[in-house]
Amino acid sequence: MNKHFCAHLASLCLALASSLTSAQHSAHVHGVAELMVAIEGNALELMLTSPAMGIVGFEHAAVTDEQLVAVQQARQQLLDPDALFAFVGTSCELSEGNVNLAALASASDKKTHHQHDEHHDHENEHHGGDETHSDVEAHYRYDCENGDKLEAITIGGERLPFGLESINAMWVSNRGQGSSVLKTGAQVLRLNQ
Repeated sequence: MNKHFCAHLASLCLALASSLTSAQHSAHVHGVAELMVAIEGNALELMLTSPAMGIVGFEHAAVTDEQLVAVQQARQQLLDPDALFAFVGTSCELSEGNVNLAALASASDKKTHHQHDEHHDHENEHHGGDETHSDVEAHYRYDCENGDKLEAITIGGERLPFGLESINAMWVSNRGQGSSVLKTGAQVLRLNQ
């Protein structure tokens, strides 16, 4: 995507996110994710952001075996966007995808390096606490057969992924822009309508 379009997308998404956030009184709401969609020509970009609680069930750095497994499973699910997104109107093929779980995985890396330092681990348990607010981000770039014919994106299968309660979705294309709140049973983001 060209720099002008990306700058336009960033300013639009900030404005839309601000208006949605104002309505919710908080930018970090457990069970609520944000999806930003940009379409330019045949290029499609999706950015999914969620509080880590909605994806893995906790927001601090992973330290237990169960937490490490949850982070790994989330990474695998997020790296399988075919299970997350279905396109209506045209076919789109993933050209690039990346997932950022660094805030959750970094402490597991620290724990591995400091596993024999009980004092260090004890401090992490008390100072990490429940006050940590970590987000999970996933970015996907697709090449579509005909971007102008992309009518909608369905998110999740029978339910929203990861048990999310809702997704605040914002989109922009050369033909328009809009936003929608997606919930289980209403998981279709309609574009250009």
